[in-house]
Amino acid sequence: MNGPSGADFSVERHDAGVSILRAKGEIDLAGADDFEDAIHSTADDATAVVLDLREVEFLDSSGLRVLLLGATDLGAGFAVLIVPDSAVARVIELAEVSDRLALYSAQEEALAALSHGRSARDG
Repeated sequence: MNGPSGADFSVERHDAGVSILRAKGEIDLAGADDFEDAIHSTADDATAVVLDLREVEFLDSSGLRVLLLGATDLGAGFAVLIVPDSAVARVIELAEVSDRLALYSAQEEALAALSHGRSARDG
């Protein structure tokens, strides 16, 4: 999937109905609708979703809004991969919304949390 803002999205099916949605590039106002569509279409075919933002170079407030809506809609079945100290991590930190997201830096941790039916917020 390719968004007009230069963001690329790809989906990898994993064990136990978990899908990994990988985003790459920039997620801004121009690509927010594509970002939202990618999350929802991935969730339609999965029991849980890992959203991999480790290759996202830029995320603006419209992208953050979509991210938070995805977390709200999918609840404990939604985990987000980020690189600590990255541009995406800084946006999440500055917006003070890290407590609303199940954030991980390693794919294995996110998959383990989802397979055990818990999120980072649950402990």
